[in-house]
Amino acid sequence: IRLLKEQSSGAAAEAEKVDKKLKDVSSNEEQLQKVVNVMKAIAASFVVKEFIDANVPVEKFIANMTALTGNSSTARAELQYLNDVTGKFGIVTSDILTPYSRFVAGLKDSKLEAADARTIFEGFAGTVASLGGSTQNITSIFTQLEQGISKGKLELSDLKVIANNIPGFFDSFARSLDVTTAALFGMIKNGEIGGQQILAFAKILQEKLGSQSFDLYENKLARLKNAIGDFFLNV
Repeated sequence: IRLLKEQSSGAAAEAEKVDKKLKDVSSNEEQLQKVVNVMKAIAASFVVKEFIDANVPVEKFIANMTALTGNSSTARAELQYLNDVTGKFGIVTSDILTPYSRFVAGLKDSKLEAADARTIFEGFAGTVASLGGSTQNITSIFTQLEQGISKGKLELSDLKVIANNIPGFFDSFARSLDVTTAALFGMIKNGEIGGQQILAFAKILQEKLGSQSFDLYENKLARLKNAIGDFFLNV
């Protein structure tokens, strides 16, 4: 209690200092104008930064997906898909665009289709979001999935990143493949875990999302960031 009193007393003292400085400045018209100009500059720089942060990832995503698909309309359709899904799950859209496009690019030489990419994304991203995980947690998973699937096998280090974000991952993954957890580790050691096995697990995760809620603090914060981003996309 004593510490709280000391801290609150200190905060009050600082507030008084700020108030005094503002009164000192406001008493001088020239100084006041300088403050106004500085605040305008700060506000302008904030708007520029937010505008750039909102637009650059979108432009890069469309360019990357157009290069991958050979069709800008398909790229824009994929962007709309991500907008819809991230809005539902409560994921920061701008932060997931690059990891998602790299993930899709990593599937190019696999047997997985575009629809499979969406299933895997929804299964893993939706599950992490429902648990209150951040967009950064989701991007870390898809970085490992992209690397593993592109080289034809996921190693234990890749899967541990997923396990760090989805409780009981290895046991659940084993059940999805109808094997024991011990047998799963044997498959991992032998390089037998690839895109098809990840897809099988993602389908099960996706099926469970229907009963999940996406109203945790992290989800709401992400939607707020998306709303701000959408505003600057339309400026």
